[in-house]
Amino acid sequence: MMKFFKFSLWFVIFIECAICIYAGIAQTKAGCDLKIPVDVPRNEPVYLVQHQHNNFSLFKPIGETNTFSSSGNLFAFCPGKKNSIQIEQHPIDSNLTEITCGNANFLVNEFGDVGNLNKINCTKGVQADISIKKKQTCSSTGYIIDVGFKLTNKVFLPTFTICFDNTNWTPIWSKHVINGKSIKFNVKENGRREFKATGLPTNARPSDAYKKATQIPHFTELLGTAQTETYFSSSSFLARGHLTPDADFVFPSAQWSTYFYLNTCPQFQTVNAGNWLGVEYLARKLAQHYDVEMEIFTGGYDNLKLQNAAGGLKSMYLTGDEKYKVPKWLWKIIKNKSTNSAIVMITLNDPFAKEDEIEEFCTNVCDKAYVNSKHFKTIRKGYTFCCDLLDFRRVVTNLPPEATAGNLLSCSNVILDD
Repeated sequence: MMKFFKFSLWFVIFIECAICIYAGIAQTKAGCDLKIPVDVPRNEPVYLVQHQHNNFSLFKPIGETNTFSSSGNLFAFCPGKKNSIQIEQHPIDSNLTEITCGNANFLVNEFGDVGNLNKINCTKGVQADISIKKKQTCSSTGYIIDVGFKLTNKVFLPTFTICFDNTNWTPIWSKHVINGKSIKFNVKENGRREFKATGLPTNARPSDAYKKATQIPHFTELLGTAQTETYFSSSSFLARGHLTPDADFVFPSAQWSTYFYLNTCPQFQTVNAGNWLGVEYLARKLAQHYDVEMEIFTGGYDNLKLQNAAGGLKSMYLTGDEKYKVPKWLWKIIKNKSTNSAIVMITLNDPFAKEDEIEEFCTNVCDKAYVNSKHFKTIRKGYTFCCDLLDFRRVVTNLPPEATAGNLLSCSNVILDD
């Protein structure tokens, strides 16, 4: 009898433990997963997270799979004129809706169970906006512009920030963050958005300034026919070079927000698609390697001068009244705040320079930082070198105060020439 009692007691304990384990598994499975990029729909909304006091921020994924609990606070937002949420192609009368989780399925108040998050999208592509902060000056001639999404008249959610000089219609620098935990899984977009002139004067007409058909007669007048034919052709022209690039963001909504002329400077196409592309790739790979939110600052330095028919040097602008300044150098600061370390990548925006004319204006630390691209010395792709941030700041002074670091960022674990 005693043996039977002990057996019964152990059997009850076993059953109770099994129930607890099953309940734990069930509770774990009750979460709802967003897997990037496969669960991101076409015309995806801007994903927001709600905090205390009804404050919102942009959702930051933490990897390929992001799990939301039943107490999650995820929202979908479709900014833009006449844009609204739609669920399985059924529009609802709102551009903002809360998404909750129940029994491993996403739920929307206006619709109920939607299952996978890829069934929730916008009736059309989201529209980014800008918030001009003229009272927040930067450098000596610029002011701050946030680029992102306008939630309400009082709430703006920036994806990145620009210091813009409105006197010559030129960005001084931009600032953004690369999410190292999830950038590997960013959504690849096939199409490209049209650039928007929002924030520029009505007479700016940047789309005309960047046309090859406009550039050739303008520079012929400035430099002469023979020189212009040397510098400009169907494959050699001044392109709209992003400061903050679209590929540095995970979601298409944030990628599209980079398509403002405010976020561009004139770059020779062979440089833009050459070593400058390699610099942008390096920044993403470093963020991924260190698994952190890598702070990125980007800008131009000095004014490019090209030789005219008489042998003199002419300062390069896209217009005759010296608007849209062409920078001689492009620079990008890659900063790991957690280790107080950074590296500055600097690219010459002159594919026609002669080797003996190139002067590195701060000590080259590429070897010390283990930057290993064989292409960085190729002039037609944009001669590129590296500097310590403190050394760089002695020359380029119009930087944001937070663009500083005491240590050199090592790039030893990033292979650039696969």
